[in-house]
Amino acid sequence: MKPGYPLGALGLELDPEGNPWLARVFQAGVTKFDKKTETFRNYQIPDDYNNDHTRTAMLDIDQRNGTVVFDDPFNRVCIF
Repeated sequence: MKPGYPLGALGLELDPEGNPWLARVFQAGVTKFDKKTETFRNYQIPDDYNNDHTRTAMLDIDQRNGTVVFDDPFNRVCIF
């Protein structure tokens, strides 16, 4: 998602269907692995909030409706 930035993940959560989601630290977003299609999909923090200091350290998934929430150290929240 951000070429030249370090790779790696800190947070891991499962959605209601059991698909794993990863917080992609220096990539400023999250990644979902779809178990049915065996594919990955990336979701990045919107460009208006994405800069050299943006980090995605944690995420949470509402098990009732599947809403994915993640933030960066500046306490800006993104919801998918």
